[in-house]
Amino acid sequence: MNKELKQLFEEFNEKPVAYNRVYSKITGSITAGLLLSQLVYWSKAMGYNEFYKTDKDFSDELGMSVKEIRGAKNKLKKQELVDVKVKGVPAKSYYTVNIEKIIKIITESKVKTLNKKQTEKENNRNSSLYKRDKLVCTKRANKNRQKGQTITENTTENTTDIIADKSAGNEINLLLKEFEEVNPTINYGNKTQRKSLEYLIKKFGYQKTLNTIKFAISVQGNKYAPTITTPLQLKNKLGDLLVFYKKEKETPMIVKI
Repeated sequence: MNKELKQLFEEFNEKPVAYNRVYSKITGSITAGLLLSQLVYWSKAMGYNEFYKTDKDFSDELGMSVKEIRGAKNKLKKQELVDVKVKGVPAKSYYTVNIEKIIKIITESKVKTLNKKQTEKENNRNSSLYKRDKLVCTKRANKNRQKGQTITENTTENTTDIIADKSAGNEINLLLKEFEEVNPTINYGNKTQRKSLEYLIKKFGYQKTLNTIKFAISVQGNKYAPTITTPLQLKNKLGDLLVFYKKEKETPMIVKI
């Protein structure tokens, strides 16, 4: 490189523009960020006091057109990052940089970024724990099935999702299922209803109780037939049902009292 070119290159770099990338992030604009970087530079040079500059001055300093300077300046004014007052004759633009607001926005932005990263980290951790726990539970369940173990869940008074399976000795649930035809909202977990069926099964046996329930349900809505939509009603109205049965002269299929 000859001396002339080297000297010219050095002159180009005598006054580089200090560009702070964070300013473009908080303003949402590269041009506004570049202008804010230069405004902060001059504000510091002037002891953070008010100073004046023309749009042409900034255009020469930043290599931007006057139109770009004015657009960036308006954006900074709307965001209240810079206060601009026009004074004097000829009119000059006097700038005051809102340093406190800039610091506040940058700080809040960094806090949000940190919180977001922390949240993502916790979500990823929780997701990993969930997958791990789910895998462990699946393995345990499979292991229990292989050993022929049965998992029994506690049934509360409001439980309705009980699977009726006679092979597992769940006769009460099978009988409760019969009532769904006339009572779709029958509560499988209601203790009073279950005890009523337990009483009938103990006294008459499962099959006779089932036949009686089927007959009671089949005559619902018939004239003089007692209203029976729950096991408790069946227990309390068994006598009325037998009277109705005798009047109808049906084939013997229910219990005798």
